[in-house]
Amino acid sequence: MSQVLILGWKPGFQKVAMNHLLQAKAGLGLREAKAAVDDILEERPVVCQVRDAETFRLAAQQLGAVCYVISPSTNPLECSRAAKLISLLASLKPGETPISAAEIQIRLARELLDSGNTELVSELLRRSLENVASVSSQSAHLDEKLMSRFD
Repeated sequence: MSQVLILGWKPGFQKVAMNHLLQAKAGLGLREAKAAVDDILEERPVVCQVRDAETFRLAAQQLGAVCYVISPSTNPLECSRAAKLISLLASLKPGETPISAAEIQIRLARELLDSGNTELVSELLRRSLENVASVSSQSAHLDEKLMSRFD
């Protein structure tokens, strides 16, 4: 079995079809598939165990999912660290600080750097930069509000 990491979705995401794909190819039940699609919509990472990772990835991408095949590592310690970081990233609640997500995304990218999956590493780093930019703009907005109180 291979693993596919789904990080999010693009406009036009076909959530009902994705639900069916998860049931048919990842062996999930209706409840688990719906929960996975909900996680995808919330931009929480989902890891799927499938027989043919590349075929699943292509089908999921056609439905609008942002996903990557996770290369199996020869080092079980690297696999377990990456799995822990993915779980930690998935456990973040909506509204938690984007800087927490950015830190985890950077650590995960570092873990996966040697896997040769540069596309996934690039996507993780891009997402971490978006989270940092979000924190920066929120901070600037708060600074403006504070300064306006003293004027």
